[in-house]
Amino acid sequence: MKNFIDLASARRSVRKYKSDPIPGDVLDKILRTGQLAPSGNNSQPWRFIIIDDEEVKRNLCEVSGKQKWIIESPITIAIVADMKSKIKPEFRDNDISIDDQEHREVLLKTVRDATIAADHMVMAATDEGLGTCWIALFEQDDIRPVLNVPQHCYVVAIITIGYPDEAPSAKPRKPLSDIASRNSFDREPWSC
Repeated sequence: MKNFIDLASARRSVRKYKSDPIPGDVLDKILRTGQLAPSGNNSQPWRFIIIDDEEVKRNLCEVSGKQKWIIESPITIAIVADMKSKIKPEFRDNDISIDDQEHREVLLKTVRDATIAADHMVMAATDEGLGTCWIALFEQDDIRPVLNVPQHCYVVAIITIGYPDEAPSAKPRKPLSDIASRNSFDREPWSC
């Protein structure tokens, strides 16, 4: 295992995959790593949909900007934020929707937590020598029917996973002085 900064530095968005299957124990490790992510009140509002069916992948490709590596990757995982996980049990039977303005804060918190789980899985895949690509170029009304996702759930991302058949170079990063400041958004830039 690499140390985390090396692992984060090694991660790339991969869009060309070998056809080699991902061993079940490796996929299980990736899913378990997502399961270990922190969440507000330990609500664990994520659901993972493992997609290996060619027709489903073709449909996902259609609603996700025709990104063909969705079809070519051995596995695609949809990370779904379940709003009912953040709602008190006595209110979970009520019809709620990601479109309800009264539940906007719940939606945002649920998406935040599910995103942490997704990132954990991307890093775990990188640690296993796999490539990933985080895809969010889709509309909820288009993608939810493909995966039978209910109205109270939000598809955060789909992540393609496989053994890379390319070695993308690192993309430039903004300097810390442009993105980090002390004590307030509009204060002096961070420096050590």
